[in-house]
Amino acid sequence: MEKHPQLKRKLQFLYHLQLNPNIETNSDLAHSLGISKQSVSRWCTGSETARGDAIPVRQLSKVSELFSVKPEWFSLSLKSFEKKVRKSLQSKTKLSHEVKISISTLPSTRLNVVGRRRELQSLDLYLKDGRSNIIEIVAFGGTGKSALINKWLSELSKTNYQNASRIYAWSFYNENPISGDSSAGDCFLEHALQWFGDLDPSKGTSWSKANRLAELVRQERTILILDGLEPLQHGPGQCYGSIKNKSLAYLVKELASKNNGLCIITSRFPVKELASFFDARAIRIDLERLTNSAGIQLLIELGIQSDRNLFEEAVETYSGHALSLTLLAGYTNTVFDGQLDLALGEEVPLIKSQVNGRIEQLMANYFKWLDCKDALQILRIVSLLGRNTSLNEIVRIVSLCEITGFTDKLRNYSRNKWKLTLNELCEAGLIEVSKNTLDVAIENHPLIREWIKNQFREDEAEAYRNGHKLLFEYLKSDTKDLPSSAIEYEPLYRSVMHGVASGSALEAFQFYYSKVKNRYPISLASHSLDQSCVKCFFKKGWDELSYPLPEEAKYFLISSAATNLMALGELEESIELSYKCIGYFSSVENSLNVTLIAGPLVSMLIEAGRLKQAMELLHDLEPMIESSNNPVIVAMANNFKAYANFLNGNYKTASKQFALAESVLQLESPGFEVGFPTVSSYFCKYLLEIDELNFALNRSLKTFAWRERKSWQVSVDTASILASDVLVQAEIFHALGDVVNAKLYFDKQIDLFRSADEWLYLPTGLNSRARFNTALGNYDLAFEDLMESLGLAKSTGAKFGEWEAHIDMAKLFVSINDFERAEESFRNAQEIDGMDQYKFRNREIKELEQKLSLR
Repeated sequence: MEKHPQLKRKLQFLYHLQLNPNIETNSDLAHSLGISKQSVSRWCTGSETARGDAIPVRQLSKVSELFSVKPEWFSLSLKSFEKKVRKSLQSKTKLSHEVKISISTLPSTRLNVVGRRRELQSLDLYLKDGRSNIIEIVAFGGTGKSALINKWLSELSKTNYQNASRIYAWSFYNENPISGDSSAGDCFLEHALQWFGDLDPSKGTSWSKANRLAELVRQERTILILDGLEPLQHGPGQCYGSIKNKSLAYLVKELASKNNGLCIITSRFPVKELASFFDARAIRIDLERLTNSAGIQLLIELGIQSDRNLFEEAVETYSGHALSLTLLAGYTNTVFDGQLDLALGEEVPLIKSQVNGRIEQLMANYFKWLDCKDALQILRIVSLLGRNTSLNEIVRIVSLCEITGFTDKLRNYSRNKWKLTLNELCEAGLIEVSKNTLDVAIENHPLIREWIKNQFREDEAEAYRNGHKLLFEYLKSDTKDLPSSAIEYEPLYRSVMHGVASGSALEAFQFYYSKVKNRYPISLASHSLDQSCVKCFFKKGWDELSYPLPEEAKYFLISSAATNLMALGELEESIELSYKCIGYFSSVENSLNVTLIAGPLVSMLIEAGRLKQAMELLHDLEPMIESSNNPVIVAMANNFKAYANFLNGNYKTASKQFALAESVLQLESPGFEVGFPTVSSYFCKYLLEIDELNFALNRSLKTFAWRERKSWQVSVDTASILASDVLVQAEIFHALGDVVNAKLYFDKQIDLFRSADEWLYLPTGLNSRARFNTALGNYDLAFEDLMESLGLAKSTGAKFGEWEAHIDMAKLFVSINDFERAEESFRNAQEIDGMDQYKFRNREIKELEQKLSLR
């Protein structure tokens, strides 16, 4: 009598009901179990040595688990089996609530995870407990972080996700658009907003998107999974583990402080932003290597045959590293028919875990068997794309051009041949495939992807460049004509990167200049996306190009990088690149470009605590500015010099220079086309400081009137300049005693700075609002703003904002008679280098010193 009668029909019944959406065929089941498709077939039909209609004992519980049925049901008749399954399904449907799920971007992994029971139980506990808002799972690449998450979600589905309403997962490796850089955060934000129901996901800046997403995530019990975050983090060094994309960093901190569900992050690096939340709100799980017994179990389940000594040798050789052991099994099964002794005799070089957390990529013996095989070209296409792809996309790419070593062996492939070759790569453990009704999704592990790409570049440089050129042409033709979001911009930027990698740097630059920079505003994409693209034109640093370009093109790229870095809060590097550009444009006597760069540079120097350097720069540029014969350029130079002198305490000089600037700004027409913004807030701040309140109010209102009339003074306007004008207006209302309007404008300027992603100037706005709240006795609100200001200022290097925040914090503590903390804050302000040049608050500082000395 058969052990599991009519097994083939039972499996087909389970596939039809889609009890496991990832398993629709015997091949899918075999893949989930890590065995061959032929093994599943033999369960049904039998073989020379085994009867059919029987699932092996060691596989029975795993198959049952995959379909959420009981093992003993397989022993029933087909009719009874179907009845039990349907009854169970109906019962679950009645008990379940509707759960919205999106986990398709997670890497495909085996559901039968070994050696991780403790971690799975911990995740269950943290979700049930509800005290923890965010969990980070940290481990070296290939240790099994994504596999753990997939297994946990699979088990969680049996309890209807513990009443979670939404499950959303995003993999920054599998969906990463631009070379693993911070730009992936912008695409994630848009995609997530769309999924969570935001009415206009592309609206606003990255910060506003992150803020909206945090609110949407909190609305219902949500499990949010951010998988493979390390491409967006700083590696070892001063900023180790911090998130490069500040909007994403903001989202993570918001969810760590308050969350209605659970956010789970997997990464090779600990997340620095979570350091202040390890009071149970954040939990860290360090995923260790597999134990010897777990490693042996993994090899056995992957079909390897050997004795215990050889198994233990293999596990120790590869440090219990899950990916290495999986690849070892794939290589052994493919080349040596599962005989581990033969594979170890070949000293198979794989990706090994080292004590210091680095990876070492050893010899290429594992892939030698691919040298003459068509499958290698599929791997090369997937690796050069650098992301998940599909069979249809690969077929389209192959059809475009015959390239030796890249597409030539695939040009005449039939559908069946594609299927056979993909199965071969799957069984070798080099790719994962998943089917849907329209296509076949293809992915592989980032470490494998990077290894293949590096080998391709080293072994066949010409084919490597030609492959990138093909992808350059393919992606150019695959982009939208009028992109309106970061997601739609991504193929444009990626095509440029492939163009540079192909050696066609000039053609790539021309495409970047004409189709990206000159056609669409940067606000539609993101500074992160643009910066990732610009970096690809250069080798390490900004001095040496990857491939030759005209000098003008080189410095156009460097000036773009400086602008991006300023917006992203990378102050020091932006200053360095701005000086570099001014040097070049001065040498070719391009006064307009010098002016366009000098204005933001002076502002950055002031924010960086380098007031003296800002004044020296303005002095050095005087001949260039005068030679421009453009009164508006001269006026803005005087405006900046006046502001610098005001901060330096030279009020008389500042007054004269402001008067010169104003004599031009008050003209009905300047007689020149204005291709850059003018700044009014500096003069208004000065008027406010010298107690010319009515003058300050009228001058501020005139700026807003210019905006209403679209006058030439604001023909070039930005959100950050508007925010500065609103800030000054708030301070004027405060000085006049109009608390209601002051609060309205203080809040508005903060929203504007945030909406403009102005991480550099936001501390100034926060400090000002904190002074307002301190004066009203709203000490908690003031403290909150000052703490945020200090965090931002320290992360961006904005010493001016940090200095003011410490002074304002000291004054706050004096107001509540906490003199000890006031003295500490005041000492912190005094210890910041260069701030002795900023004398405009000397009177306040002296009063503060007197109060501290009298306590």
